[in-house]
Amino acid sequence: MTSGMDAEWLALIVEAKALGISKETILDFLHQNEVREVLVKNRQDT
Repeated sequence: MTSGMDAEWLALIVEAKALGISKETILDFLHQNEVREVLVKNRQDT
């Protein structure tokens, strides 16, 4: 089962693909976003 956030990400990915955004561009964005989320989380934990 996916969380609400996972469902939102999946919907955004599907929409991006429908708009013609390449798989590589989507993966690059997700990778960059994941790095930011880790940095923000680490900053909040300290």
